[in-house]
Amino acid sequence: MKLREVIQAVSARPGFVEHRAATISLAEPRPWYVASAVAITIWVGAVSLGSFLVAIRVFNSGAAQLAGALLLLAAGAVCSRAAGGLARLHVSLIAYAGSTALLMVFLDDSADLSKAGTLLGVAFVQLVCFALIAARPVRFKATFGGLLALWGVALERGGFATIDVLIVGASAALSALWIFEAKLSATRAGRAVRPAGFALAAGLLWLSTFSLTTWQEARPTVPLATAVALAAMLFVIALVAARESAADKKSGAVRLALVGVVALAALAAQSPAILTAVLVIVLGRMRKEPVLEGLGVVGLIGFAVWLYYGMHVSLLWTSAALVAAGVAVIAARAWLLRGAAAPAPPEGASVLSPQPRTRAPERRLRLLMPTVAVVAVLLGLVAHKEGILRSGTTVLLELAPRDPRSLLQGDYVALRYAESNAVVEATGWDSRKNRVAVFRLGEDGIGRFVRLDDASALGQDELRLRALRTNSGYAFGADSYFFAEGGGGTWERARYAEVRVGGDGTAVLVGLRDAERTMLR
Repeated sequence: MKLREVIQAVSARPGFVEHRAATISLAEPRPWYVASAVAITIWVGAVSLGSFLVAIRVFNSGAAQLAGALLLLAAGAVCSRAAGGLARLHVSLIAYAGSTALLMVFLDDSADLSKAGTLLGVAFVQLVCFALIAARPVRFKATFGGLLALWGVALERGGFATIDVLIVGASAALSALWIFEAKLSATRAGRAVRPAGFALAAGLLWLSTFSLTTWQEARPTVPLATAVALAAMLFVIALVAARESAADKKSGAVRLALVGVVALAALAAQSPAILTAVLVIVLGRMRKEPVLEGLGVVGLIGFAVWLYYGMHVSLLWTSAALVAAGVAVIAARAWLLRGAAAPAPPEGASVLSPQPRTRAPERRLRLLMPTVAVVAVLLGLVAHKEGILRSGTTVLLELAPRDPRSLLQGDYVALRYAESNAVVEATGWDSRKNRVAVFRLGEDGIGRFVRLDDASALGQDELRLRALRTNSGYAFGADSYFFAEGGGGTWERARYAEVRVGGDGTAVLVGLRDAERTMLR
């Protein structure tokens, strides 16, 4: 058999997608975790390349912006002609939403870039994703282009109520597309229903990413109202799904919607991203679309992690939140599987005789995978901190004077840094996002704020330090220090915080020192 015949035979197999204009060729990823894994590999390259080009200010000139816009439109038109399956469209949506989120997080901590430059960087990442995994049709590109233009308008107008309108409007449109898909498909524009539905799903996560990870001025002014509105949509979608598939009791759409509403009651009041991710998960569950469900899961995990890191809670509250999350996941799983029917015994077998458990390895794998993932993440965080403690640069940060009655709160010291005011003045009192600051290390080992990081080369004795926004200003490494019960008198003499700073600007608190710079123990 010739090589061409072999290729044709393989290409004719079910599940294999011939992709003439794509850079890579893959079998359609059916499970959501396979699609997510493929998307993550694309994020790494796309985000790195896009971040680099934005950081070196390739898009600062008007000519470069115009050329980038024309290149994006041309590439979209070319990629839209590629032949491919719907799964590739889903994966490209995941790649686009994820790369946008990671790009925003990366740029937010690395450099203070202009709005136009950042938007062009996002457009370039979109171009890279479309070049690696071609998506169709042209209407799909037009939907994202329109959302990008609307977001630009929202930024220029201050980004207040516009974000609420976009998120609620996109959610309503997405819900209508899925609920009335059969009727809409019979119309003249029926071929656009399914692509538009997935485009809106990714667009929702995209808008939520911006509202959560970029300019805080663009966050919804009434987040609670937005959460309530989308929660009501969840109920409507779930009830309609249950009525349309009354014979299928295993879908768990209503139960999943209730679990989602309970979760967003605790998390989504200040984060529309959490709510929109839950909405996408419910839609994927309702439509039995594993890739759409995976898109929501990826967004939910990312947004939840970002929200957690922005809360600056104590270790005790962190532990309680993790335990509560674990209990909630176990309870939700039991609730969703409560109505699942047990497999029927083989014909002729006794009901009392033990039945072979053919799915036991699969069940063990499902239980083992989350455990391994959690342990791996925790070990990675610990290893990162330990590496900074071993090889990081030692810096002393002066603590600002505070009322002694507010310095000690329970069994920990509430820290306020003297350089926090300088960073606040440099960023503006209304800015609520994290920053990267440049400090100069003096001969006495004390670090002083010099400027905000602008991606320029560091001078002698200068280093970058991540500044985390808190309610009282900025914290460098930690805003509290825990001690043994009953030892409050010693820590009232703290005047300096000793931190170790890694190459990426991450600071780890080592201990506190008094006015003579002696370590307190």
